[in-house]
Amino acid sequence: MKEYHILNGDCLKDQLQNLDAEKIVFRECLVEGNTQGNSLEEILGNRFSFFEKEYYVTAEEYHQKSILEISKITQVEEEAKVYLWFENDLFCQVNFWFAIHTLFQLEKNISVFLVSSIKDSWMGFGALNYDELLQSFENKKELSKTNQEMLAKMWMGFQKSDWTELRTNAKKLNSKIGQIEAVVEAHIERFPTDKKYGRPEESIQKIMQDLDDPSFPNVFRAFCKTEGIYGFGDSQVKRIMEKIN
Repeated sequence: MKEYHILNGDCLKDQLQNLDAEKIVFRECLVEGNTQGNSLEEILGNRFSFFEKEYYVTAEEYHQKSILEISKITQVEEEAKVYLWFENDLFCQVNFWFAIHTLFQLEKNISVFLVSSIKDSWMGFGALNYDELLQSFENKKELSKTNQEMLAKMWMGFQKSDWTELRTNAKKLNSKIGQIEAVVEAHIERFPTDKKYGRPEESIQKIMQDLDDPSFPNVFRAFCKTEGIYGFGDSQVKRIMEKIN
């Protein structure tokens, strides 16, 4: 029975370099940019256009780093066990929903497990040592077909900006994943209808006003501390600061 470990990035891959297993590194940040498309190929094509425009990524870079790895998910064998190492913040959850959706579309008889950090914080796997990562793996949670379907539908709700579908399917999960309902609300609060800025922009704006030195490193640290639920990296925070300025 073949086993696959889908990891949420290269840092985790480095942390698990002693783990003798087939690893798939999910290199994406679906939480921002164009996620439209009715097929994997169309979605990844739109993702490349976004990265090319916003981050000057070349076609070869995106193909090697992202497309080849994500395509491996579609090649998971029948009867396999798949372990998804994803954290609870919005950044990781959106990638996780997409990975689950991709697996669910295969319609194969596979066992799917979620591996989450044993520490109750937004720091995720980065705050763990190797032994703690192995303990996290021991505490893995098998996802029923019903939960897989709900999570796959959450990707579709995210893709369509359908807040009702996101909220409904988060509530339907019979095995709760972290603070998933709070994460959904944090995402919805990014797009207010009654004011100029969403929650991340307002948080960063306040941080910049309160800090004596509102340089990027200081703003980034403060945002990660107060809004860890988003899981944004430096690229996302820089883009928000540029938008505000």
